[in-house]
Amino acid sequence: NLKKTADIIEEQFKYAIAYVDALCFTELCFILYTYLQDKSETKTWIDTMLCVLYAVSSLFHITFFTAPAYRLYERVIV
Repeated sequence: NLKKTADIIEEQFKYAIAYVDALCFTELCFILYTYLQDKSETKTWIDTMLCVLYAVSSLFHITFFTAPAYRLYERVIV
């Protein structure tokens, strides 16, 4: 039963999971890189909050969208 469920998840969501992983990871790296490279003294709290918001959003998508599918798939394989 778990094998069938994992196969359905893999077939229907493999492109969506790959898209979310690629997009969120790239976005997170870019945002953190640009934020850390900005050495100006004109950073405001809004800049910091936007970076934190984007980072949390990316981690949220990676964690709650892809992790359950991977865990289910690993449980079936083992």
